[in-house]
Amino acid sequence: MPSNIRQRNHVREIGQQGPVILYGHGFGCNQYMWHRITGAFEGTHH
Repeated sequence: MPSNIRQRNHVREIGQQGPVILYGHGFGCNQYMWHRITGAFEGTHH
């Protein structure tokens, strides 16, 4: 089991500036459900 909390929770960081957006998916879903909207925020958010 990974000891780093980011690895353990499969955290992905996209973008390098601006306010932070944290996506939270529900039970039975995964990070892929956000793939269609993430691109709209990459240049302005972290």
